[in-house]
Amino acid sequence: MEKHMIYDLSYANKGVKIKDLPNKEYMILRLGINDHQDTEFDNYLQQIGSAEVPFGLYWFTYASSIETAEAECKVIRNIFNKNKDKYVFFKNLFQLPLFIDYEVEGKYNAHIQPKAFGQTAPVFKNMLSDIAQVGLYLNTGLLNQYLPSPDVSVEAKNMCTKNLWWADWTNRTSCPTGNYYVRQTGAGMYNGFKIDENIKGKDFKTYHNDAPVWETLNKINIDDKYRIIVQKRKD
Repeated sequence: MEKHMIYDLSYANKGVKIKDLPNKEYMILRLGINDHQDTEFDNYLQQIGSAEVPFGLYWFTYASSIETAEAECKVIRNIFNKNKDKYVFFKNLFQLPLFIDYEVEGKYNAHIQPKAFGQTAPVFKNMLSDIAQVGLYLNTGLLNQYLPSPDVSVEAKNMCTKNLWWADWTNRTSCPTGNYYVRQTGAGMYNGFKIDENIKGKDFKTYHNDAPVWETLNKINIDDKYRIIVQKRKD
């Protein structure tokens, strides 16, 4: 029996056809990074609708303070609002969380320091929980750093134990938090495309019945303050 698979996609997989991916059960699409929507998001969302595959989202963060996390949340909400008609159409398929992705990007790593993580992770949950279930994407190294750290808030540590997208490409059999929601296990080649592969954990569940009501999503404007705070990193 073939193992059902959860694939995650971003601009880096441009050209892939979701309908051609084997044994797909769910997809996780990159909503965006730091201050802008992923360039392939619209394309993938259209393919999701055509293939009728349930999906979740992830956001690559650079936030290293409460203020910059709030700014990124404003951007996320603005993207949701801009696409709300699409989400209304696909809302029965949006069944997985919105994961906030903490990982190194080039030389920039201020956002993954324990104190920064402890401050910013709860901001995403508090500001976005009305439009999505919020989870975290963390690798084993960061989990081992955050969980015992006195610089990480209790709220942020608690977030590590629910809706955790655990990244570990080794043969390790146990997660630092015990259970996990989804595990990224590695990558495979599909029709010439290298695509990350994920499997469900013991904590996996869908949130179909908790789908937000996109029709009532209020428009969030990004004022000049946030335009200054949120900027692309060119490291």
